[in-house]
Amino acid sequence: MPAFSLLAFDMDDTLVDTFSTSVPNCVEMVQAEYGVPIQVDDWTKENGYRGKAGQGLLDAIEADYGAKLDLTDFLARRKQWLHKQLIQGMPAAPGAPQALATLHAQGRNLCVCTNSVPERAALTLSNVVTETSVHLPSIFRQHVYSAIPTMRGKPAPDVYLHAAQQFGVNPATCLAVEDTPSGVQAGLAAGFTVVGYVGLHTHPEDAASHLKAAGAHHVIPHWDAFLPLLTTLEA
Repeated sequence: MPAFSLLAFDMDDTLVDTFSTSVPNCVEMVQAEYGVPIQVDDWTKENGYRGKAGQGLLDAIEADYGAKLDLTDFLARRKQWLHKQLIQGMPAAPGAPQALATLHAQGRNLCVCTNSVPERAALTLSNVVTETSVHLPSIFRQHVYSAIPTMRGKPAPDVYLHAAQQFGVNPATCLAVEDTPSGVQAGLAAGFTVVGYVGLHTHPEDAASHLKAAGAHHVIPHWDAFLPLLTTLEA
């Protein structure tokens, strides 16, 4: 098939290892600010909170704990709690900067499609710690698209459809990389080819099964496998 016209990447736990720090931070915040006894396990369990953000996350918390949180208030408090965390930096997913640098050098259309709010996405990408000189904001430039708060978050396809529209390309000619079933569902609903990534999951084999069950066309265990897969798909 011809080369994909757009390569879109989820951010959290796809390009950046945020789960190991941001989830405990969110748990501590919700417990302290709202008195809701959520746990890290709520993200790691099957059909848990992983991949959810904005109103989707609050709906899940309400369903499990009966606590109805206001989205505007939640986002404001979350921003304060996360800022100190993010400026300390978070590690890149192993191999991701190198793969992105190669694609950027090839002149490919690249973007980020995330459920994170714009301020958090920008702060995260600006403070990614890599073992190379690759600077992620320079690679993506203005092409970092946030579903929250102006669009429906994943698993809705809005952010992917928006990205394709911004580049003026047909969604059917685009590819997305995601680490969660809800992200996979979003990409598929937009008409993208979807690759699942499990390199940062605690139980990658289980995660791969869940991504395949959600409809992922392919699953990679490490970013080193992405460029060879892309070459095969575009052959």
